[in-house]
Amino acid sequence: MARFLLRFLETSGFNASRVKSIAIVPLKGGRWTAMISGPVYFPRTGDISIPDSINLRVVESTATQDPDRYALFKCLGVTEPPIDMVRKSVLKTLATSDTIPLKFVNDYLQYLYLTHEACDWKPEQYQEVQVLTTDSKLESPWSKTIYLPGKGHPLSAESLLGSLKPESSLLGSFLHPETLSYVPTHCNSSSISWKRWLCEYVGLREDICLESDGTGKLSSDFLHIVSQSPEKLLDLLEHLLPKCEVELSDDSAIISEVRQLSARNLCDVEFICKLQDTWLPLKTLTDIVESYMEQPGQFPFLRSIQGNTGDIDTKWNFLSEYLLVGKEDNLDFRLEILRSIRRSDPKKDPDRQLQKVLDLYASLYAQLTAPGEMTTDREKLRNFFGESGIAYFNGKELEWTSSSFCLWDAPPDMVTMRSLKSCYDIQGSNAEVGSALQNLFLKTLGIPNASLEQIVAELNELRLRNDEDPAKILRLYDFLNTNIPSSQDIRALFETSPLIFIPDGPYIGWHKSTEVLWSSNTDLCGMGTLDDTYGTLRELFVAKLGIKPLSLRILYGRLIKSPKSKPQQMKEAIFSLNDFLRSEPAFLDPQPVRNAEIFPIRDPDGTVSLRSVETEFAIGDNDNLRMRFEKRISFLDCSLVEFHRLKPFFQWLKVEDRYLSRCVQDSVMNVTEGLHQPLRPLVDYTKVDLTDKARYIARVASNFGSPRCLAGIEAIYRQLSRVECFELRNMKSVFTIKQKGQTFVSESQTPTAHVFESGRRLTIYVPMDPATQDVCFRSVLPRKLATWIMQDPESSDRPYVDIEMVNALTAILASETTSLDEILDELGIARISYDGLIDDGEEVTRQRVSFKNVVERPRKADSVLFGIPVSNTSKSMFVKTVDQTEANVGAE
Repeated sequence: MARFLLRFLETSGFNASRVKSIAIVPLKGGRWTAMISGPVYFPRTGDISIPDSINLRVVESTATQDPDRYALFKCLGVTEPPIDMVRKSVLKTLATSDTIPLKFVNDYLQYLYLTHEACDWKPEQYQEVQVLTTDSKLESPWSKTIYLPGKGHPLSAESLLGSLKPESSLLGSFLHPETLSYVPTHCNSSSISWKRWLCEYVGLREDICLESDGTGKLSSDFLHIVSQSPEKLLDLLEHLLPKCEVELSDDSAIISEVRQLSARNLCDVEFICKLQDTWLPLKTLTDIVESYMEQPGQFPFLRSIQGNTGDIDTKWNFLSEYLLVGKEDNLDFRLEILRSIRRSDPKKDPDRQLQKVLDLYASLYAQLTAPGEMTTDREKLRNFFGESGIAYFNGKELEWTSSSFCLWDAPPDMVTMRSLKSCYDIQGSNAEVGSALQNLFLKTLGIPNASLEQIVAELNELRLRNDEDPAKILRLYDFLNTNIPSSQDIRALFETSPLIFIPDGPYIGWHKSTEVLWSSNTDLCGMGTLDDTYGTLRELFVAKLGIKPLSLRILYGRLIKSPKSKPQQMKEAIFSLNDFLRSEPAFLDPQPVRNAEIFPIRDPDGTVSLRSVETEFAIGDNDNLRMRFEKRISFLDCSLVEFHRLKPFFQWLKVEDRYLSRCVQDSVMNVTEGLHQPLRPLVDYTKVDLTDKARYIARVASNFGSPRCLAGIEAIYRQLSRVECFELRNMKSVFTIKQKGQTFVSESQTPTAHVFESGRRLTIYVPMDPATQDVCFRSVLPRKLATWIMQDPESSDRPYVDIEMVNALTAILASETTSLDEILDELGIARISYDGLIDDGEEVTRQRVSFKNVVERPRKADSVLFGIPVSNTSKSMFVKTVDQTEANVGAE
């Protein structure tokens, strides 16, 4: 049939077309096709068979074995496909299929391998190739690590990873072993072997991957192996590094990653260390370690690479060639010794270990100053000491701290910083070591001496911790005194922060410099003194900090801030301020003191509290009056003795109007019923004759600026010349005071003098009892007469009365007129002119003051206040009662 169709094709083009339209070409897979349906290819490229199941119409290979059929197929247009086209079809099939039988996969790979040299493809063109793994999955070696199977070498991939569970998706897979053993049947003269081609072009791995896909990072397979079998690390590196596909140098990324691997199981130490921190156990190095370490076994030497005799095989040379471990006595080595000492934490003899550490520090400084020293070494040293590289003996054990928490010269036993000089001096290092240490820490590392700010920070920390060890605090003050110069900064810091500690007494605790005094003879309101505690540090506290003894301005500044103190403390402060006012001119404004809550006020219930002058209170200048009202009104808490001592203070504050004697109004009440004839005078006329003494009283009034003398002394003189005095047999005093909107009244059966003015008429009432009358003329009447003299007739305000004026009037009433000019001269009362003073013609030239025995006629009321005085012009006298239009006798 093939020969017939071949001859039929040759008869005409029409016949050829008819034959091509007939499905007479058998394809692989059992289908038949016509040539007009598309191109059809012979099943071989050259002498290499095309794999089945690729996306090409390929003639069944058995049909091409008959020469007639082969000639017919060729005449119909069947051709041999280009190798490149077949390879692409194979590649597409391998890349897009989800499942492919193992035989087909092997055939596809075989075809690609056999035609590899004919097409000269690069490895990148094989990236889509998938292979079948041992778990029957199609995987691309370019997308996931796939290893060649085999356990012929102890460090082969399967030997190291074969025991892993297959579901571990983070690790690599293995090529199906039949693929590796699948030997191409066609004779191949290729220079590359099947295994090599699978690795170099398809992407399979023969050994464990050291690097992960060119990232510079160690592969997950490698990391898993060394984590599960850390003892294999060095052998694995020795096996893989020579085969590494990336460029290796001491500064390459992958070498840096290797240096970070843990080497704890390789060094026989009790801590985790990295490979880069390990050292070859050379004898020169081990001897140095033993000289500085109390526990030399804790230094990270790679003991695992030593032979029985202590020698090291040359196969480990790669460790130092790639600078993976150390092998020289350099700065890094000595710093690693320090790290090992710090990690080993020697408990047995910390003093001895510290001395060795100091010797090691000195050796570091010697290396830095040796020829060839580099700047990078200094920087490396600073970084190390900045990361807790400084040893410090705290009295019990060695502790390690950063250079940022250290000072060279500083008080010992600080809590915020570590004082190195005081710690290291105790060790008694020789002069050479001591000098090296000072140069190392001060110059090379730049560790400073303690500054003002650091001492202040230490004091603040002690305060916050309630650490009140006087000896420790004293050392800080002594350092400030010796090492810190005077400045405005030191004063400002102590003024704004409580940095001064008083260890005992009522002011124990921390204070600002503005809250303490250097010395004082009084217990101030909240201000302690320092001289007893810090007597040897006067230079610091007085000269540098500006703390002064008690002064007027200090006390003034303290009081105006209303300090929270006990009333008794505040009284002592007020006494101190009063003492200053006695001896120093007071140019300070009293108003802030008036506003301050510093006045101890005793309320009627007996409680004492600190208040300001804004509070209504009286100042007890008279005990008799005080006893009448102390259970009813508020008083300044001071005794009569204290009152007299505090007069300069009251005058400075301008609170004399608070004196009780000025606040109380008194009036006289007659309590006797019936009217009687006057009795004989009970008073010595020569002593109370105010007519002859009127001019002397006028002299006193003029000297003290009486409002009644503004137009001259004539008016007051005339009024005094006509004064009338009356004795009352039974009279009662009524005392009235107002406070906080309430009126308080107290009555007394002990009569006193009373001065009453009606119009231009002046009347004086005195008791009849001789003893009481004597008190009246020598005490009460001079004060009341002085009040009347200083009272402005046009004002209801109570006047200010100078005590010197009262003294002068007392002398006038008690003395003979013949000596009054000299007495007033002695009292400093200036003489005045009496020109124009003419006695009224209606009066007798030597009129004497007449005293009448006055009694009250029966009244409906139980008691009546006196108003207008009784007349002395009639032998039968009467008393006029007060009505709504007449002034109260008690109004002064």
